[in-house]
Amino acid sequence: MASTLAAIKTDIRQVQVREFELPEIDDNGALMRVEAAGMCGAFAYVTREGTGRSAPGPGMNAHENAGVLVKVGKAFQARHGVEEGELVTLEEYLPCGHCEWCRVGEFRHCWLTDTHNNADPSRLAGGFSQYLYLPPNAVIHKVPQTITADEAALALPMGNGVQWACVEGEAGPGKTVVIQGPGSKGLGCTIAAKKFGASIVIVTGLAKDAARLNAAKRLGADHVIDVQSNDFVESIMDLTDGRGAETEEHVPRFHLTPSPRRVVEVTPKADARNRVSSCKTLRISELV
Repeated sequence: MASTLAAIKTDIRQVQVREFELPEIDDNGALMRVEAAGMCGAFAYVTREGTGRSAPGPGMNAHENAGVLVKVGKAFQARHGVEEGELVTLEEYLPCGHCEWCRVGEFRHCWLTDTHNNADPSRLAGGFSQYLYLPPNAVIHKVPQTITADEAALALPMGNGVQWACVEGEAGPGKTVVIQGPGSKGLGCTIAAKKFGASIVIVTGLAKDAARLNAAKRLGADHVIDVQSNDFVESIMDLTDGRGAETEEHVPRFHLTPSPRRVVEVTPKADARNRVSSCKTLRISELV
């Protein structure tokens, strides 16, 4: 039987390359050859001690994936409208398909969604493998021919950037946006806010984030601030001629999702005492 190599988390701070047999693909499943797999910041939490996802034992990770479908069952093909040989990208959710959230298309909020339960590596459920098994409830998107696999693997962080900065944060033409944290999600927000027409995008970070802050500048940020070397409030007020940053006050829907790390905290307008009377920020630092 054909086999595949995969990088497996065997214990805290331990990763090994192992060989697994490829599963038989029935009418309801599919097999994808992984072309690109992103290194999400969450991977740090599953490989180190002191976090809820650091349980010892084997597991397969990587959920920012793109690849080519090499085997597609007939029912899977009919359900998803895909063909063998097509490039697709995946979302990390495996929703139940039956709850109230799934019935209205908000499967991210499904309480039964299986995003990180990859304890059995033979499931081939993570992208750090040559091949990845797609169950019937996989959430997949066909990739246009103009987009490469490497670009398609960025669909999740870029999608988060659009959701958090532009939908939840309402960044748009003429607005000033402050993003705290230049990780992958913060950089996704940077790109999205600028593409949606924000006049000024300011990204903040720590001294250790110097390389990422430089990346933020290359990706469209108008200003970056090292908050360990500069006063956060004074810097923003100076850069905006005393106006602060603008967004509509908004309560994110993410408090309904099972994973608290998905919450994007949009801080309410600060009072006059902190001199940022119109400042509102997207707090991304807890997510990256």
